[in-house]
Amino acid sequence: MLWGGGGSGKSNFISRHLVVRAATEKDNRYIVFRKHYRQLRESVFAECCRRVNELGLGNHFVFMLSPMQIVCKTTGSVILFMGLDNQEKVKSTARVSTVWFEEATEFSEDDFWQIDKELSKAETKYPKRYFLSFNPISQQNWVYGAFFAETAERAEFHANALRIKTTYRDNPYLSADAAEFFERAKTLRPRFYAVYGNGEWGTPEDLVVGPLPEVDRIPDAAKLVCYGLDFGFNDPCALVAIYRDDGVYYVKELLYRTQLTVGALADVMKEMQVEQYVPIYFDSSRPEMAAGLRAAGYLAQKANKSVAAGLDALKSHKEAGRLFTLGANVNLNKELAVYAWRKDRDGHILEEPEDGYDHGVDALRYGLFTHLKYSGYGSGLTF
Repeated sequence: MLWGGGGSGKSNFISRHLVVRAATEKDNRYIVFRKHYRQLRESVFAECCRRVNELGLGNHFVFMLSPMQIVCKTTGSVILFMGLDNQEKVKSTARVSTVWFEEATEFSEDDFWQIDKELSKAETKYPKRYFLSFNPISQQNWVYGAFFAETAERAEFHANALRIKTTYRDNPYLSADAAEFFERAKTLRPRFYAVYGNGEWGTPEDLVVGPLPEVDRIPDAAKLVCYGLDFGFNDPCALVAIYRDDGVYYVKELLYRTQLTVGALADVMKEMQVEQYVPIYFDSSRPEMAAGLRAAGYLAQKANKSVAAGLDALKSHKEAGRLFTLGANVNLNKELAVYAWRKDRDGHILEEPEDGYDHGVDALRYGLFTHLKYSGYGSGLTF
């Protein structure tokens, strides 16, 4: 089953399905995958725990964090939670009937087929099912090509897949505030609304930067040159680290969180061991936040906020193969996939990006462009 659409309760439905099956099928195994293990605890693991309690089955299940799993004491069935950080664990898993790829567009096609290869060997007396849940961020993503592009070669393959599209309007669990947010996004953030609100596949024509090429890790030879910081409280506060290796830049998402005061932000940065003597380029419209970071010992400096020139720098480095993102940069990568130019009422593209879903992109722009300018970018030098 492939389930795409924005704000549509996909996780609620699938997690409920797994819990019910675990409570009724004896000695079975179900695996919930996300691309990275650290993404599981606060997302699908918490979702499945809530479903157990909502169904009044708390006395029948045991919740474990190491390894992360939910065990039904009555049937002996287990819901396992895995990241692709360690695919060796997949090879040792037997009796698996159901696999759930949450945020399937974060995986690569090789990831999917490698897991399919390993789990096809697992013996089980129950029917095998795959669930892929996702937001349709881009037609350039492998999920579109594998399951939605109508080609003769894939006709038989598609016949065995149930494709479901739902939107926030179909979600009975959506709060009134969330529904109102999507309604406002219709006019304020059309590209975001099309993908995350209306479940339409994103197209690349009007993207400002577009998805960056991904790597699994920062090269050992790369050196940390700066941080980029976009302050926020109700909106996310986004912090990225930027590394350089022989003229090639790599970005790592460190923080993407709301409700952070400057004191709380400084504490979180200390926990993450953010370097105090590496410049942090920030949005100069929040001087009080910068003052708080400086008081905590950080080298907070005003960013060059030229939007057009900064975006040109990002695009030129991307096109030259000199800018990469980590696959683990979940929020930044999602933003890049929908960060688009605004359009007028007649659908003509304007020279102004849509505002609102750009916190990680802004942090990247502040950091990289300001670093480049200090290094002589735009003065005939190449960095």
